[in-house]
Amino acid sequence: AAVEHLVQWLREQAYLPAIALFAALSDKDVHAMIRACEGVFQRWWVPALPGVARAMPAQTLARQMMDSGARNVTPCQSVADAWGRLQDSAEDGLVVVFGSFHTVSAFMALQELTT
Repeated sequence: AAVEHLVQWLREQAYLPAIALFAALSDKDVHAMIRACEGVFQRWWVPALPGVARAMPAQTLARQMMDSGARNVTPCQSVADAWGRLQDSAEDGLVVVFGSFHTVSAFMALQELTT
């Protein structure tokens, strides 16, 4: 439901297409989450969440995402790796960090270290 609300908000704000930094836990319905995002994200950066026992491995998550219709999916070793690679790609657009609170927390910690 949270992903559906996020997608609705992005569509209302006309922030499309966007770039996703996305990771999920193993017990989540990734297929439903990705289907809800159809047409919203032009690129997906998919980090592993080291130290999070319930985290879905990045390679597994990327495979499930592609099975659900996501395109331009790149698995990464961590949130820091995904953020660095995203910045190096010089892609233009709104970056949306979501999926798991662990993903957002790791991103916020990374931002605190760089500011």
